[in-house]
Amino acid sequence: MVQHETSREASAPSVFESAMGTAMGLTRDVELLASLVAYLRGTANGTIDDSIRAPLERLARGVLVGIDELTPEQQQTISGVLTSIFRQAADLIEHPERPPGWTFDDPIVLQATGRASMSVASVLAQIAPSLDGLADALAHGGAFCDVGTGTGWLAITAARCWPAATVTGIDIHAGALQLAAENVADSGLEHRITLRSLDVGDLDGEYDFVWLPGPFLPRSIVPSALGVTRRCLRSNGWVAFGVYGGPPDPIAQDLANLRTIRSGGHPWSPSEAVDAVTSSGFTNVHEVQRTWNAPVRLIVGQRP
Repeated sequence: MVQHETSREASAPSVFESAMGTAMGLTRDVELLASLVAYLRGTANGTIDDSIRAPLERLARGVLVGIDELTPEQQQTISGVLTSIFRQAADLIEHPERPPGWTFDDPIVLQATGRASMSVASVLAQIAPSLDGLADALAHGGAFCDVGTGTGWLAITAARCWPAATVTGIDIHAGALQLAAENVADSGLEHRITLRSLDVGDLDGEYDFVWLPGPFLPRSIVPSALGVTRRCLRSNGWVAFGVYGGPPDPIAQDLANLRTIRSGGHPWSPSEAVDAVTSSGFTNVHEVQRTWNAPVRLIVGQRP
């Protein structure tokens, strides 16, 4: 009997073998996402080597049903989201010692993150009709402010979503703003988009809608950022405070929290975020019910 039990134990996989099996199982999705990004970017840029074009196309169409029906802008948005996450993940592997904060200077990371933010602008346009008076204001010459505009893609998308509105994008990252100026010029929207090198604490002007990117704002400055935003909003104007959101499972939430901390922000729970916006004097504060797949959750409030 003892010999039989010993034989069973010897044939069981070791802890190392089990761990290796689990780790290797995760590589499938990593490589699959990399293939999808390579296909999207390579198709847009015409840079796919002929020897891998067929397998890349087969993989991309298998994982993303309807990929051929997406507009080039939609493909760039998806590619931007995934590229930004990949690059940030690589930075985590190479520099786990780096303290929190958005310190990226790589134009690829900056542009990819900006492209990812285009999906946020689309969501903001989607929810605007549900916010009292906002859609009407933006349809009749209203003003939108994109705090932390980065490379300007959110501002560009907002200007396209609201053709009658003016858009102001502010940031303190000089390299990102230089790229933003180029992107805005290429978009042909210079007459409606103003870019400013400005900290959110120094925000001025009058706006109907202000976007605050929670993942990039340290917790210590959020109250003052909300306060100055409230002062700069016109009567009945709205703020949208965004936090990372993903699939509703613990691992996805832990990953979103990790990404937020690495970006310099605080991993707000919905109730914490609602309390912060309410404490700054806003009314009608609530988390908007999520009906989109973009990785963002929105807490909105109105200036009385």
